[in-house]
Amino acid sequence: MRQAIGSGTLSDVRARLLLIASLGLLAACHGGPTPGKPGGPTGTIRFVANGTIREIDLATRKVADVRPGRDPASASTGEDVWVSDEKKICGTTAEDRCIMVAGTDGRGVISLKSCKGCELASISPDGNFLAYAGYCREKVCGASSHATFVRDRHGKLLHVFPSLGAPTWTPKNELVLAGDSLQGKVGLYLAVDHVHEVRVDTDLADPKELSVSPDGKRVAFKMSGGDGQAYVVPLAGGEPPKKLTDLKDRTIGWPTFSPDGKWIVFENKERSWQDGVLTIVSADGGGMTPLVDDARKPVAGGGRLQWR
Repeated sequence: MRQAIGSGTLSDVRARLLLIASLGLLAACHGGPTPGKPGGPTGTIRFVANGTIREIDLATRKVADVRPGRDPASASTGEDVWVSDEKKICGTTAEDRCIMVAGTDGRGVISLKSCKGCELASISPDGNFLAYAGYCREKVCGASSHATFVRDRHGKLLHVFPSLGAPTWTPKNELVLAGDSLQGKVGLYLAVDHVHEVRVDTDLADPKELSVSPDGKRVAFKMSGGDGQAYVVPLAGGEPPKKLTDLKDRTIGWPTFSPDGKWIVFENKERSWQDGVLTIVSADGGGMTPLVDDARKPVAGGGRLQWR
């Protein structure tokens, strides 16, 4: 039973607080993009709320449930990828998860079962490889407890990147990875051959939650630690990162490029572990627009975002 507070339930109160926050952001971010309008952001954005992958259509502002799961992604093959933690199919412990893949018919099948803490799964643009992050055994990773794994589509393990996470594919089938500062590694890395990584930045302290632009030339990321804001940096280097947000006492989550590379959506959060209001900003910086649905309620989510 939900707890009643005043004239509404606890859920109602949270929704009103989110709405107030969203409207406040709208006032503060005057001049931001207008989703669904000519020249503005278009398409659908998938996010996760309460263990369900949902999506908002930017043209209609309608929100719909897609499927249970987390970490939504799509491949140029037309397949959807996500992570499931349903115990009936994935394993017996809270750490056991499955990587799920669905073709154009929408029917999900298990691509990898009972992977420990696996997350952020995605398929390479050529459709031949699967990359994801997760827990790593000592005999494979030494002192590192987390790593990125690369497998072929039959499940054969091809390579492990200890202390590197947030695997993200470029259009050229290269992997961009983030160092795990808790495991003693920092910075951005590029693995052209899925085996050998090379650091591509010179002084980024702790980039997290990566997204590669559709043309493969830029990386959007959250600067972790005390900053917690969204940045964009050329993948080839040569330029300092550009700061896109300055939310003072708030943090962002999962900055993600639009399919045309002109916009970035992120989660505007009070704390790093909470859901945040989905907000759109130009990939070159500028005004921000929080997203509201067709009932003018703020759209909030947590975890990796996907813009289709």
